Amino acid sequence: MTIWDDVCPELVEGMFKIRSKPKWAFANTSKALAGSIPITSWGLDICNFGEQGKSPEELEQKIRGEWENISKEYPFVPKLWCKIKKLVEPDIKMTRVFVNGQTYGLGDNIHPDTRSSSGITFVYYFNPQWDPEWDGQTIIYTNEGEILASILPKPGRLIGFDSR
Repeated sequence: MTIWDDVCPELVEGMFKIRSKPKWAFANTSKALAGSIPITSWGLDICNFGEQGKSPEELEQKIRGEWENISKEYPFVPKLWCKIKKLVEPDIKMTRVFVNGQTYGLGDNIHPDTRSSSGITFVYYFNPQWDPEWDGQTIIYTNEGEILASILPKPGRLIGFDSR
């Protein structure tokens, strides 16, 4: 897991404005582990979030086909993706783009972001401010259920971790 601070700070305010886009839905249900009750939160599916049963190659191909539209409607996506590629690896492939929104009192279950054999999740915090007293940490767990990290959603912070 890696944490980068002050990544693309110029994008924070513009990205925060997408909270008023009409495509948001209170319908994002996490892929909870067996025995957990699924939790619902705010979500904006930019590309491929709801796709099930497709290979990473098929998902990446769909994004390439929709890249022009994604870039027009959500101009922060190509800017942030370019930065991620510089930070991580120029040949990394994108398979989905999703914006998750948490309002006061919401949480989530422990869940993997993918069930495939590999994958990296990137979380970018585009909230313009944060007070540690508000809590709201992203907690990363090991496969054994131990806490690996608890990360505050500092504005402009980017985290990358194994999606499984």
